[in-house]
Amino acid sequence: MSTPQNFDQNQFPQGQPYQAPPVEQPKKKKKWPWIVGIVAALVVFGAATGGDSDDATTDTVEAVEAAEAPAAEPVAAEAEAEAEAPVEEAPAEQPGDLQIGETTELGGMQVTVSNARFASDYFGSYVCVDVDLANVADSKKHFSQFDFELEKPNGVVADTTFTGLDIRNLETAELNPGGNTNGTVCFDGDNTPGEYKALYKGGFFDTPVSWSVTL
Repeated sequence: MSTPQNFDQNQFPQGQPYQAPPVEQPKKKKKWPWIVGIVAALVVFGAATGGDSDDATTDTVEAVEAAEAPAAEPVAAEAEAEAEAPVEEAPAEQPGDLQIGETTELGGMQVTVSNARFASDYFGSYVCVDVDLANVADSKKHFSQFDFELEKPNGVVADTTFTGLDIRNLETAELNPGGNTNGTVCFDGDNTPGEYKALYKGGFFDTPVSWSVTL
């Protein structure tokens, strides 16, 4: 058995209750060294980046956002630009300058000019050509000898004229789809040698086509 310790009555005076010894509270850690360290680190970082840490942070954020932004698809952008761009129509091919005897099509009418020649009667001298017409359109086509002109070597452009020659003049009429006709057209002339051009004007909006011949 353990020996009981001596009890001192003077240690606890009469009339006073027993009080336990005070418990020592743990010491709180001081925060200011951490705050000072963070401030010092910010000062050093600001000095290293030129003294403006806010601008550096902003630039960094913007660079990250720009890198993360989805890049525009070049193929889709090009397709959209092509869709918005106006489509240019190819220029219509023109018959051009033909040689006498060749055939061309203008305004739905197939035209051949041939047999260019000098001719004369008691009224005067002429330049005459034979004309063949074929309607290759889906509707009627008007035709006349006045659809033709003649450019002479001196640059004068003459209309057709009536003659006393024994020829079948090209009439003025309409030609049904699939139909064809022919005749002769003559122009006033003086038998001057040189290059002549027979012109077919066609419709009002058609560009004239020509046949060249040297007489």
